Amino acid sequence: MPRPAPHRADTKSRVIRQAARTLFLAQGFAPTTLDQVATRAGVSKATIYARYRQKEEILGDVLTDLLEEWEAPQVQLPEMRSLDELRSALLTLASQSARHLMQPDVLRLVRMLIAEMNTQPELGEMFVQAVPQPLLAQTSALLQRAEAAGLLRLPDPHLAARSFVGPLMSFVVLNGLLARQPQPPGTGQLGVMVDLCLHGLLHFGEDGS
Repeated sequence: MPRPAPHRADTKSRVIRQAARTLFLAQGFAPTTLDQVATRAGVSKATIYARYRQKEEILGDVLTDLLEEWEAPQVQLPEMRSLDELRSALLTLASQSARHLMQPDVLRLVRMLIAEMNTQPELGEMFVQAVPQPLLAQTSALLQRAEAAGLLRLPDPHLAARSFVGPLMSFVVLNGLLARQPQPPGTGQLGVMVDLCLHGLLHFGEDGS
């Protein structure tokens, strides 16, 4: 029976990912070789192959590490009894998400993924699975629990989540990825974004559509 690969949390796995992360951010994904990762990490290629079959798997874990550095908000929706509490929960999610996604390392990594997508299209899918999809799922679950508490009526949980995540990601793109000097949105801006989202959800269908 083949020996199972070491867990991603073991010391050498963490050292390999940190070395790869540094190289990916400095020179891009495609130019980085496993030889370079091994040299920077101070391990052999055999040590890398015992943990990762290919470079893409390392990148996947680098993205996972970035997500694990993000402390998701602790929201107890079943106890919510007002729209003010729902607004506060969404604002907390928006603030923590924007702060994490606009960290310098995250922005550099996303720019690298975009630059490499023409030759490595799987990188775009990898980023979507690592960042927007979990955020959409978390927002959808948040809104569904609010609906269960009788605070709003959803036309479609996933589409409702997009009405929140879409504007949030526009801050990441316009104020972060495309900005010479990234400017994370302030609490006031995010508050207006949350209010617009809630207004649309609360009044959806009132005209009979």
